[in-house]
Amino acid sequence: MFIVLAVTLVLYLLWRWYLNGILCGLKSLRGPASYPFIGSLMTCYPVSTLMTRLGDMCNIYGKTYKMTIPWTAGIVTIDLDLVEYILTSQATINKSILYIFLKEWLGDGLLLSKSAKWRLRRKTITPTFHFKVLDQFVQVFNKNNQILVQQLQKSIDKQDGAGVVNIAHYVTLAAMDNIVETAMGTSMNSQLNDQSDYVWATKFMTANIYDHIVNPITYLKATYIFTPAYWKERKALKILKEYTMSLIKSRREALSKENKSTLINNNADVETYINDEDFGIKKKTAFLDLLLQTTIDGKPLSDEDIMEEVDTFMFEGHDTVSAAISFTLFCIAQHPDIQSKVIEEQRSIFANEPDRNITSEDLKNMTFLEMVIKEGLRFYPSVPSIARNVSEDFHYKDIHVRKGTTIAIPILTIHKDPSNFPNPEKFIPERFLPAEQSKRHAFAFLPFSAGHRNCIGQRFAMMEMKATISKVCRHFELGMTNPPHECILPSAVVLMSKNGVNLTIKTRKW
Repeated sequence: MFIVLAVTLVLYLLWRWYLNGILCGLKSLRGPASYPFIGSLMTCYPVSTLMTRLGDMCNIYGKTYKMTIPWTAGIVTIDLDLVEYILTSQATINKSILYIFLKEWLGDGLLLSKSAKWRLRRKTITPTFHFKVLDQFVQVFNKNNQILVQQLQKSIDKQDGAGVVNIAHYVTLAAMDNIVETAMGTSMNSQLNDQSDYVWATKFMTANIYDHIVNPITYLKATYIFTPAYWKERKALKILKEYTMSLIKSRREALSKENKSTLINNNADVETYINDEDFGIKKKTAFLDLLLQTTIDGKPLSDEDIMEEVDTFMFEGHDTVSAAISFTLFCIAQHPDIQSKVIEEQRSIFANEPDRNITSEDLKNMTFLEMVIKEGLRFYPSVPSIARNVSEDFHYKDIHVRKGTTIAIPILTIHKDPSNFPNPEKFIPERFLPAEQSKRHAFAFLPFSAGHRNCIGQRFAMMEMKATISKVCRHFELGMTNPPHECILPSAVVLMSKNGVNLTIKTRKW
């Protein structure tokens, strides 16, 4: 018993010494109470309300406040000048330790890699998001969105011509098909087989991340191993990694047989590759194919390197996009006047051919729909909060932020701050007219983060969102259920509704 108490005391003193080193420069900041070992973790319970409480605490403690969690101390801020510094400074370019729970799945891919490695990877991978590559993905969106419409059509009652659907369920499966085909060059067909092991594994890993963050039992493998979640995670990781690696190996062999020798180092190389008359546009170029041809200092990426980036693309481009599409459709259903304007724009583009396939040029012309999507992302940012780790001391006003500090930026709170967006609870797409945007702080709207580590796939995401929402709206009138559905938004790495996103659909008369 004495030994246990002695060890506990030593651990406590080390914990206090470490936290005091970080907190000594933050004396001017207020924050929630901190308790031994668990820090301010009590403020995280119940987990379902954490996102809103982060905003409430800004009202109590100010736009920047301090708090501690079991493994570190940090600050939470919605001060836009400080947010800008954090997202553009080399001192805060690394992701927070909070992201460590993604490590086993995503490795050192673009999301989690640090400093020098991140810069090299970002520079290397950027050409694979060339506009010509993205434009050919529209073909994939057309195919999978047609299946989405067919699946939704099954929910319509033949007698009254309407139906109630959880739109998030359908959109999530369509987004899975889109991301797998564009990332890996293979068809998952999850819309027709939603019991796929890969679909389950992706959903589980995404949902399980936040449980890690707020559950101290999972911090150490010695304790985590005794929880059911650990063994589910092992199973999910095995499914994900085996599937990705098998595709990498088979595609590498296929490219070798096709004798494809083009190596990609820049945008010009990408254009050469995708315009190859034997490969290129006719067969579509998946993200995986481009990575297999990409080199760093003249050396190709290893299978492990490629798996990290493909898995990262899957994680960042699946639930985030499907959540944004689902919530935007929900907002359109809530506002008939806005839906009318969306349809007016669609009719100006498609005339008497609502069923025709969408083109890249069509997407560029959907300016009002883009504003609607942005306002939807303001209401429901797919990633409601981000965090950075401080790699070198810096001063900001009267605070001294020490190396090792975690800085959290609650994007949802920033988007609902009336000083950034007057009448924040009112859905106004016109906030994103160029003239209106120019009046706001450049960091007041952060659906794709900003600065050095902004989302490399944001153009891809916007194209997919426009294509899917356009397709659904051209075929269905959207409305609210009776009584109106209210989404329950638990705190999570990706913002999703716990009780689905229910709305009514009715076949649209074009």
